[in-house]
Amino acid sequence: MAQRKLEEVVKEPFGVPVYYFASTEEAMLRAAAAYVKKALLESGADSEVTRLDGPAPDMGEVIASAGAISFFGTPRVVELREIQPSSIKDKDAEELATLFGELENAVLVVTTLYKDKKAATSKKAKALFEAAAN
Repeated sequence: MAQRKLEEVVKEPFGVPVYYFASTEEAMLRAAAAYVKKALLESGADSEVTRLDGPAPDMGEVIASAGAISFFGTPRVVELREIQPSSIKDKDAEELATLFGELENAVLVVTTLYKDKKAATSKKAKALFEAAAN
């Protein structure tokens, strides 16, 4: 997401269900995720961030974190940090892509650090990125 578009989107940070950042630059990924998390937390929704680290987060934890309704009814913020599509089982990748389209009371902040261009153009990587964009 270009910086200008990102600045526009985070004016209403809970209006986007999935923020998906992918790059070969770790510092850029962390900065983008931090920017979005800050906007989400400062929006006045009293949300917390649940962080699940990659390369292949447990899908049960992801679904539980994203699907749990907070006691106060505030939206959930779940960070999937530095996932690696190539490390995620095919079934789990499909489940994650489906989850992207079914979020109701959660926002996912997803970062993917690619080792090289080949990893970025894999079938799973493209499928996850496209699902997040829809």
